[in-house]
Amino acid sequence: IPEEITDAFQDNTNNSLATSPHHSFVAHDKFEGTWIEFAFKREGLGFVLNLRDVACVKKLQRLLDDSERNNSLIFEVNPNAMWVFDARSLRILAANQAATAFYGISPKRFLTLNMSALFPPGDDAELLDYLASAKESRHHQLAPVLCKQLKMDGQVVLVELTCGNVAWHGHPAVLVGL
Repeated sequence: IPEEITDAFQDNTNNSLATSPHHSFVAHDKFEGTWIEFAFKREGLGFVLNLRDVACVKKLQRLLDDSERNNSLIFEVNPNAMWVFDARSLRILAANQAATAFYGISPKRFLTLNMSALFPPGDDAELLDYLASAKESRHHQLAPVLCKQLKMDGQVVLVELTCGNVAWHGHPAVLVGL
């Protein structure tokens, strides 16, 4: 084990192995661009050390993180109003800047709403029926549908909504765009 890694991780490793039979950490050599996982296991009076190159895992994680950041940015600054709601509870999970401006709702307040709050009373049933039928046919992207929407100032407007089934932070959700 390189001396600089030993110096950096020895105390933490000793403390962890004093209370647990296993300990692992990942060390990165910026100069060489390597990522190595060090996995220690107590064995008899000594330890077994397994080394594993995790550079590919780290590279894929970095690409995934970049992709999530880019998608989040594209969603947030998109000039088209968009919002996401939980497919089960119908609670709004996210709304972009254009949606908060269109509906006249603050971002914090938006996240406290159920999607039915954006429809005149009873008008959300048509969209929910449409989404349910699309779910049974397993379509991810749905044809646009005309719906009445209720702005927070009480104004009712007719809009064309496009919807798509998405996974939002691991939850089944629906992305809605105006």
